[in-house]
Amino acid sequence: MNPSSHLKHERVQRGWSQGRLAELIGTDAGNVSRWERGYSSPSPYFQEKLCQLYEKNAQELGLLAKKQAGIPEEREEDFGCDAGIQTPQVEEAYSEHTSMGRLEAVPAISSRLLACLCYALGWLTGFLVLLFNRSNRFVLFHSIQSICFFSCIQIIILLCVFTAPLTDHSTFLTVIRDVGGPLAMLVGLIAWLVGMIQAARGKYYQLPFAGKYCNRMVDFILRVRREEPMVHNVS
Repeated sequence: MNPSSHLKHERVQRGWSQGRLAELIGTDAGNVSRWERGYSSPSPYFQEKLCQLYEKNAQELGLLAKKQAGIPEEREEDFGCDAGIQTPQVEEAYSEHTSMGRLEAVPAISSRLLACLCYALGWLTGFLVLLFNRSNRFVLFHSIQSICFFSCIQIIILLCVFTAPLTDHSTFLTVIRDVGGPLAMLVGLIAWLVGMIQAARGKYYQLPFAGKYCNRMVDFILRVRREEPMVHNVS
């Protein structure tokens, strides 16, 4: 199979259009079309996205073969994120390495520290980081995830506390309150530890319930900032 045919084969097997695939990984259908026709090769950022989406490594998708054949990589402008992410000004210098045959991109230490800070005091520090850093995709994802997840946890805990007088007359509601409050605190503590660890490791770890929606939100925010319309191309 031609190296450029692997990507089309995986997409067609799943019944996706080029526009649908582009939406899932945060780019446009034009880039997907060029990759599948062999006119260009996905950048390291999108290689990682494709590997995660198809659950295959770069070699299985024919991406390494493309690189060896000298096919040009997509430019930074074609990224599904702000091109400024990988400039020295924001210190988002990505290092490429292969782990178990899969190409990964590791954010700079400064970005990982900011991402950890997003979880330090829950949604509060997530909000503060969001105010001052919205150009770095990695930090933006963790700040939004921290805000969404921990604000929901805090709302649940507050509801359990302030509705206590209203639930005392009902055994059923009292049990829900007495179980829901501590359970929310336990889930919040575990999520706090996991979020800090994964952010320090440079991972886009998605917390339960909120993670995938936050990821889509980040893609939408960055797309709006670049004022690039979503292209839907049915193939």
